[in-house]
Amino acid sequence: MEIAKTFQISNSQVNRTLNKLEQADILIGREMGRTRVYSLNQKWFLSKELKAMLDKVILNMPLEEQEKYFMKRKRPRKKNKVT
Repeated sequence: MEIAKTFQISNSQVNRTLNKLEQADILIGREMGRTRVYSLNQKWFLSKELKAMLDKVILNMPLEEQEKYFMKRKRPRKKNKVT
């Protein structure tokens, strides 16, 4: 699990926390193949405030930390791709 690897914690801790957040209707989880993908529940009453706070944290985070936590590529770039 990517979250566990990134933050160097156990998969069971991550699963337990994600399950609690899903049960509290803060996150919505859905299956995509063998992977469970989570997103913020837009209907949760504090979703706008939480998203604004997280956006502010990310905006003020040093670039090397942003890359460490958010910019991991899953597959190699296509050869000769124009960027």
